[in-house]
This record gives sequence, structure tokens and C-alpha cells, in this order.
Amino acid sequence: MCSRRPQRRIDENFFSNQLIKVRNIVDLFIEKKVDFCIHGGDMYDIPDLPDFLLLNNVIPEFKRLKSAGIDFYINLGSHDLFGYNMESVYTTAVGSLIRYGLLKLPSETETIKGIKFKFINAKTKHTLDLYQDLGESSIVVSHNMLVPQSVPYDHILFSELNFCSHVFLCGHYHKQFAVRDGGNIFLNPGPVIRTSIVEAEHKPSAMIITVPDSVSVPVKVNNYYLKHERNVFDLNSVVADKEKEEKVTLTVKNTKFDSYDLVELADKLGAENNTSAEVMVEVKRRLNDAKIGLHA
Repeated sequence: MCSRRPQRRIDENFFSNQLIKVRNIVDLFIEKKVDFCIHGGDMYDIPDLPDFLLLNNVIPEFKRLKSAGIDFYINLGSHDLFGYNMESVYTTAVGSLIRYGLLKLPSETETIKGIKFKFINAKTKHTLDLYQDLGESSIVVSHNMLVPQSVPYDHILFSELNFCSHVFLCGHYHKQFAVRDGGNIFLNPGPVIRTSIVEAEHKPSAMIITVPDSVSVPVKVNNYYLKHERNVFDLNSVVADKEKEEKVTLTVKNTKFDSYDLVELADKLGAENNTSAEVMVEVKRRLNDAKIGLHA
């Protein structure tokens, strides 16, 4: 859920739409009489909500799950924590829901209703080593970049996990998929809230997974699409963005650079393209973070 309206979303009832989706999911789980539910991480966009109405308004919905005897587990994502620090969770909005007894924070290995799970929360260093010793776990829940094909972020490909045979419930990556690769099954319903115009065609959903009594793989997967407004983004802005992107590209090609200082370079390009101060602050923050990472 988002504490602020994402850029270019035009639905006036954005905050109400979020709560409607939460209600849809709770209704679905109660109707289908699921045994328990798991959130893949990043329940909110930031750890400390400036608008606690978003927290308070979901409490009655989560109480409905609890009253129905449905336990709700969360695998912590990067947005649920301060600086990937597990100890910080109890100072966050998600931590409040845990303290209220409405969310459960599982151990790294947990048996739920007879199913053995391995939970891997958001990591600063996401490496194959994390998956080398999965023990007897049948289902792995990971809030890290597990993807079917290369992306411009630190990631692990499905094919790199061909040394094991598990069901992987994936978070973090904002693409929906249900893929079998080798002996593994990879599942991701994608985001419930569309926060970027590139997600305009995404259909928010919730997955219900049935695990047979005798074996854990294969599983039966049903994807239930949630009620959502289709046109919630200003699609006309895509054309303007494309034109601006082409202008920036042309500027870069025609610019003679006398410095390799990326922040200085960003200032120059920003000035030449009338980039807003808000965007430039974020650009510089990310560049500085990258420089720190290179020298760490």
C-alpha cells in the first residue's frame, strides 16, 4: 500500500482503491477457506507511515482474517525495514501489526500446517549461497530478485537454481509469473498496487496454492484477479516522456565531457534539460549511494 499517490496516477479515489483491494483479498481468503496466507513483503511503500489511516483502516480487515482462523505471515521486504535491519521492524507500521497479533513474523525455517517453509527476507547481498542449504523445506519464500530473464538490477535467474527442486514464492520483482523451470516452480502475483505507469496493463491478483498431502511439488495454483480500475494512469504523458528521453540522449551524444564526476555530469544534463529540482535530488542521492557501494 502507498502512503502517497504515485506519479501520474489520476484516480481521485486512489486511497480508497487500495483499501478495496485489501477487502477483496480478505473476502476471497475467507470465502475459499484458506488455511493461512503469506505476504511476500513490502506491505507498505515506506516503513514509517506518515498517514496512519492506512494502518488503522486495514486493522479491521486483518481482524476479519484472524476471526476466521486464518493466520497471516509476512516475509519482510526492503520497504518494511529501515536499512534492511531486521531489528528495526518493530518500529515500523508492519511491526505495529505484528504487535497487534494480526501479522506473524515467521522464523527462517518454519513448518505451517505440515508444510516446511524457508523464508528469505530482503537481503543487501542476494547470492546463490542463500539457496544452497534449503534443508527439508518444500516451499521457499524470497523477497529478492528471482527472475526468468536478465534485468538491470542485481538478480538471480531461475536457471541458476537448477540444482534444487522447490516451489519458490517470489516478491520484490514487479512482474507476474507462474513458471516451471527445471524441477522448480516460481510464482509471483506481482504488486497489488500499481505504482508505475509501466504497470498500467498489470492486473492485480492474489494466488491460492493447494499443496497435496503426499507431496509438495507439483502444487495447484489458482490466480484470482482483484477488482481494479483499468485506466488509472495519464497515458498521454508517455509520449512526452519519450520525447524528453530522446532529447536527453541527443544531448549526451553531442556533449563533450571534460569530467568523470557523475554528480557534476548529472547537474550539467539536468540544467540543459530543465529537470525539476525534486528529480535532481533523487538522481544525486542514487549516484552517491552507488559511489558508496563501489568503495564499500
